[in-house]
Amino acid sequence: ICFLDSQCTIREIAGSAEKLLKRPALSMIGSPFCGLFVREEEAKIEAALDQCRGGTPLISKELRAKDALGGDLYLSWHLEWSESRKGFYCIGKDISAAKELERLKAEIS
Repeated sequence: ICFLDSQCTIREIAGSAEKLLKRPALSMIGSPFCGLFVREEEAKIEAALDQCRGGTPLISKELRAKDALGGDLYLSWHLEWSESRKGFYCIGKDISAAKELERLKAEIS
């Protein structure tokens, strides 16, 4: 769970992110949200954030990230704009195991 300001900079982040992303939560504060993800995901992230700003109440996106050790992560993100705080609430869930299962099923088929 994290909170982004209107410029999509991480301002608050839960300690649980440390385990998932293998980096200290404090080191992520002040960093751009897009910096958590692989470069190919930037356009998708920007489009989702723009949708939220435009009034769509809740956006869900599956995005590929890299942890601090270079490992691939697949995360499902739920984004919501807060008009009162002028920023985004974001909740991420690791879906890497499910993505790997999908890949293995496709390989067998």
